[in-house]
Amino acid sequence: MGRLALLSAAVVALAAIAAAPVAASAVERAPTCEDSEAALLQTQLRAPLAVAAAAVDPAVKMVTDLNPDLWFQMPQERRSQKCVNRRYDISKMPAVAVIIPYLHENVTLMQRLVGSLIANTPESLLQEILFVDDANEATTSYADILRRLHPKVKVHSNAERQGLTKAKVTGTEHTTAPVIVFMEPHCIANKQWVEPLLERLLQSRKRVVVPAIDDLDEDNTNRYVYLGNLWGGFGLNLEFKWGGDIGGRNRTWQQPEPYPMPALSGGILAMWRGWGGESGRY
Repeated sequence: MGRLALLSAAVVALAAIAAAPVAASAVERAPTCEDSEAALLQTQLRAPLAVAAAAVDPAVKMVTDLNPDLWFQMPQERRSQKCVNRRYDISKMPAVAVIIPYLHENVTLMQRLVGSLIANTPESLLQEILFVDDANEATTSYADILRRLHPKVKVHSNAERQGLTKAKVTGTEHTTAPVIVFMEPHCIANKQWVEPLLERLLQSRKRVVVPAIDDLDEDNTNRYVYLGNLWGGFGLNLEFKWGGDIGGRNRTWQQPEPYPMPALSGGILAMWRGWGGESGRY
């Protein structure tokens, strides 16, 4: 299963974000692989957050073979063995643009995110990482710091504040990769996070896919917590909620199979660029 972790405090913010306007049958949690477009198919937290200076778990590798500003703690390997053993033919997969809007975020978490993306994404599949600076003040823009992290990192600065949703649309207009991935600035990408997403997208250009979203401990941001394989939907009050593990909803489901979801949180997802435009954009 493709997995990444989101800062625990951000989960509450994500619950207030409406799902993208797509048919429910097209919204999928990507293969939890714990196991031009036509051609490819055919062949939110806003306040600054202090990063906890927590002790590094000695059993977990700190990735240090990158620019020191990109060092991050590699998540412990707790994925299904079927996922660990799964192999993908990345030569047939399209490249992605990762779009990350930000406002009043913590630069250390953003640096760790970039490190995890560089370390855990095949080089040929990661075309660019675009941060969309939504008219931050000079003290929280970090544009120059971010641009220096890696050649694949770019920053677009909005002249006026647009808000999260419009900032994501702006990000699509400043990238060119055939697949777009929206992401939060306080995440860690796990190993093989993107390959399962792309495998599903290659089967249909009208899919919106989501990785398994785990948790980063707010009090110890080096701590990656596996949350299982959750499904999401709307309650009677029209608030998005995580409904529990997919095994309780579909007893026939087995890893590493993907599964449909009634709705998605909206903060982290992947889709074909063309389908994003045709379906009304974000």
